[in-house]
Amino acid sequence: METLDVINRYYELLAARDRDGLVALFADEFKVTYHAQPDAFPWSGVFEGVEGFDRFLAVIGEHLEIVEVVQTATIADEARVVVQCAGHWRVKANGADVKGGMVNVFTVADGQISHYEVHADTHAFATALAGLPLEGL
Repeated sequence: METLDVINRYYELLAARDRDGLVALFADEFKVTYHAQPDAFPWSGVFEGVEGFDRFLAVIGEHLEIVEVVQTATIADEARVVVQCAGHWRVKANGADVKGGMVNVFTVADGQISHYEVHADTHAFATALAGLPLEGL
């Protein structure tokens, strides 16, 4: 499977909430990295393995409603796929809307994803979360 095909399949399975299908796409050393200052958000940092991916999605789901995420551009080569997105999220604790850009970077080898990195508009999220205690999120 071509690198871009792997990532297109990832997004299809994610939208379908097909955990088993997603897990089948992950390499043994799979990890998720959400780039932000340490402890900036409950979902910041590195999440390793399938358990880490499950925890990452659970933490996001606890705190944010995903209103819409639209892919706006994609760049791919044999090892990486970069997907630029425009997103709209809602903070569950205070109802604040977050609108901003995000870039997802995937590292793929032998038809499996080894690393999923998220580079989001951290300022937009910090503004929406302002005043909320992080430990309460």
